[in-house]
Amino acid sequence: MMRAQWLDRLKIQEIQERKLRHVIRHAYKNVPFYKRLFDDAGISPADINTLDDLEKIPVTTKSILQEYGPEFLINRTMVPTKLKTEHSSGSTGRPFTVFFHSDYVYVRNALFLRGLRAAGYSIGRKLLLVTDSDNASKHWLRWRYASIQDPPELLLEQVNRYRPDFLYGCTTSLRQLAEYMRSTNLLGFQPEKIITTAEMIDAPTRRFLEGTFKAEIYDFYGLTEMGLVGWECHEHNGYHLAEDTTIIEYLPIENGDGVSKIVMTNLELMSMPFIRFDTGDIGIPGKRESCPCGRGFSMLERVEGRRLDCIQLKDGRRVSPYKLTCQLEKLQGIARYQVIQEDYGTFTVKVETGKRRVTVRDDEIHKVMHSVLGNEIKVVVQKAVNIEPTSGGKFRVIKSQVQEA
Repeated sequence: MMRAQWLDRLKIQEIQERKLRHVIRHAYKNVPFYKRLFDDAGISPADINTLDDLEKIPVTTKSILQEYGPEFLINRTMVPTKLKTEHSSGSTGRPFTVFFHSDYVYVRNALFLRGLRAAGYSIGRKLLLVTDSDNASKHWLRWRYASIQDPPELLLEQVNRYRPDFLYGCTTSLRQLAEYMRSTNLLGFQPEKIITTAEMIDAPTRRFLEGTFKAEIYDFYGLTEMGLVGWECHEHNGYHLAEDTTIIEYLPIENGDGVSKIVMTNLELMSMPFIRFDTGDIGIPGKRESCPCGRGFSMLERVEGRRLDCIQLKDGRRVSPYKLTCQLEKLQGIARYQVIQEDYGTFTVKVETGKRRVTVRDDEIHKVMHSVLGNEIKVVVQKAVNIEPTSGGKFRVIKSQVQEA
């Protein structure tokens, strides 16, 4: 993987097409969903040999996959109970479980390490990760984990105690930590590099984090279904794309103003293939000329579809949207959801039922909302067959009217 990023365009395309042929034939033979998809479209694996052939395959969305049980989506040569499971990101509002075989877990780890290396990391440097996972700290790697649910004061305590060289976490959590440090005039240990992820980082937030931590900021773009897809190098002029493990397509959006729908094909995941998968993100392709760093992978200028509103409460607290999404996506029976903050204390939770009957109970949603935001808020649950996205294809899973007022 470290070598692949420096290859020329022709060699990268050869790698993609070789892996594409393999995953297409594998999926058609072993995954019932894709056999049906291909047969209904009147195509066979023999029709897919080059990148240009991809357009023959219908685009698959998360909502389509949710209509099928795991027995249709998982490789029938593998035992589901022996596969690792993860919930997909709540940024699209569609909770979804993805199944990974052990070989692919190694690929995902290697993708993450490659992104870290681009930020200057090397094995043995201290890394503190602020995530929603329950991973145990990897002491031999000098990796420690903190929870996204931790308040800023606890997170600052962990940063000062561990004194990491690199600090990794979702943008909002790290910004809240910086805001807490500034508001209390408390000094925090200053890591060498800050790595943001999960949300789009805008220029003011980047400057604010750099000014507070006196550290260089690197941003990662990843998906549960694909692993780390894009990362910044020291040039900071866009995201290098992991084209050796993923094919990225940009499909036009009506009145998109230069923004395109991002569709991806995972070239490594055999336990639960994702072929021409609509990520739910929209973005702008990078310029065709290569990055001064010399990497041969294509560039993504920026992702536009990952802006999640922070929640502002009456007592002045700002709550990371991911504190809600990480909890809501664990509820069984939700096809899609959207949280709208009407005012400081009133929230509407829209739940999409889809074609199948929704089993999630209102009280379960109330419990999550109150556990994250407090018992003083009022929660209204609305259920509908579909939740329509806003114009331009953007969907805001957390929408705060307070910020727009």
